[in-house]
Amino acid sequence: MRVNNVARGLRQVGFSVAVAASLVASPSAYSEPLAQPSGVGPLPDLQGAAKVGALLSKPHVDLYRKVLVPEVADLIKNGDLVVEVALQPRRKDLFAAAKGGSASLVAIDRVGALQPPPEVVLGPILPDVSDDGQVVDRTQQAYALLWNAAIHTWRLKSLSINASLTTFATSSGDAKRMDFLVQRIYPRALGISPGTLTPLFREKISAVQPPVLKGLTWLTLRFHGGDNDYLWAASPITGKVRQLTGSNRADSFFSGAFSPDDLWVWSGKIEKVQPTALTSMQLLVPIVESTAMVRVQGDCSVVEYAKGDGIETNLVTKRYSDAPAWVPSTIRMVLRNVFRIDLETRDPFSVDARQSIYIDSETSLPVYKTVRGIDGALNKVVLGVLGSVGSHDGVMPGWRGEVVFTPPTSGHSVLSVNRIESCSKLAPEREIKIFDPSAIGAKQKDADSKSTKTPAPKPDPETIEPIDE
Repeated sequence: MRVNNVARGLRQVGFSVAVAASLVASPSAYSEPLAQPSGVGPLPDLQGAAKVGALLSKPHVDLYRKVLVPEVADLIKNGDLVVEVALQPRRKDLFAAAKGGSASLVAIDRVGALQPPPEVVLGPILPDVSDDGQVVDRTQQAYALLWNAAIHTWRLKSLSINASLTTFATSSGDAKRMDFLVQRIYPRALGISPGTLTPLFREKISAVQPPVLKGLTWLTLRFHGGDNDYLWAASPITGKVRQLTGSNRADSFFSGAFSPDDLWVWSGKIEKVQPTALTSMQLLVPIVESTAMVRVQGDCSVVEYAKGDGIETNLVTKRYSDAPAWVPSTIRMVLRNVFRIDLETRDPFSVDARQSIYIDSETSLPVYKTVRGIDGALNKVVLGVLGSVGSHDGVMPGWRGEVVFTPPTSGHSVLSVNRIESCSKLAPEREIKIFDPSAIGAKQKDADSKSTKTPAPKPDPETIEPIDE
């Protein structure tokens, strides 16, 4: 794998890479169609005469194994997943995106931190990857690709996401649904820097439904560089707030497979991981093709998806008569160019000892994650589902949800995004004061006071117990 001429020139300035100044409106640039790979089962071309894709289920795994994440192939082989597959989306503009503008320099140091941390980032750090015959530092390029993925939320400055999480304990159809709200702000990108701490972002994840879970909240402050996340968790049962370690973001948020670090497939701290390998490949990637239009409301943009336009399970649609209830039956997998980044944690207390992150090379959106423990056993498989939003300038690809499997517990969770709001200024309902431990009942008076200490890691940290509906 090689970087383009721009990135090659920047390498001479201490691992420097480019930060695009803005995403400017331009005519839609459609993805180049990929050819049917040799040795792979039929992938119907839905932009041609084919009306439906091919069904990929247990008997057909070996026909498609070449273009499947190994752990995903095993899920299909075990009967945990059934999916329609095709060469490309029915809509040729699904992955169309506006292209970037001018660039300025930042550097990525040896632990993956940006030097200096820019206040606002509107486009990718690594602008392009091409085969120009040059040798590159793959560790630095892996870090750049991870930052490209993180910039999808960073450039939105202030965002709110309403999502539904359906968790299955068994294949019989027993399911629990939880609706929750993710609110995240990037203070310096918004032009504010309250208190003595300057976090990259503040994030609050709150349960909305069912009523018994209302009040279950996680609050995260994440910083540039090697400092640990600050993390608090509030329990609706005890009415108490506990300060945890940054490692606890990998813990299950509900009685299922999903954790806060699974947001956007991978929401881990970049400076706390060490890339060990970087490869490129072609893989079948999950998508939904429904598109919602962006509505502008003052300083904010809002996208709302209609019921049935997201990720529905087989429990609801009954599309696959012989498949388990948890199968996401409204997604399709299409062939895409993908980067795989293998990571090892620098955090000795993290349950995610080794991870493999798969990032779509055109959109920079994560599409898969596999997680293994310190013993090498597979702990989690995450399938990120891509979709798009529309505006007068065309469409922009984005994260529509994900499917999470935890093989050790046979847990299955399906997350579907219902509404997204992003604002260029601090929205009233996302004022800085709601991102303080005192706002979720903590005893701390000021999370930004000089006396606030990074929580010391504990061998057996306190966690919130799962709650039955």
